[in-house]
Amino acid sequence: MKNTSHILEFTTPHYVRFLLRLIPCPESGRAMVEFYDRLTRQKRRGTDETITEDGVFITRYLASTLKKERFLTEGLRLHADFPEWDIDPTSFATIREWIDLLLLEKEKTGRRWWNIF
Repeated sequence: MKNTSHILEFTTPHYVRFLLRLIPCPESGRAMVEFYDRLTRQKRRGTDETITEDGVFITRYLASTLKKERFLTEGLRLHADFPEWDIDPTSFATIREWIDLLLLEKEKTGRRWWNIF
């Protein structure tokens, strides 16, 4: 696992490398988490994936959505058609810890969360 403030990289037990990026939502300014597949370098047939320097963009969630307790027991399915993008509960706990640390830093400093990096 590699944690560079607003970026988290980790590998699941199924050897899928993910990069997560915490960003502000353009409309509301609320914290969002973007998910990228670091290993896949080609678009999959039938998808509208975007390939970036971070990997294949999968999806994004509001950070507040990812704080729901059910993900700690069920994990997270990022894309119904690609089970390799499922995040198991143990890996999801790492994501939650990262989000909690960043948002705690926001509370400590009193600054907007994207100014803490």
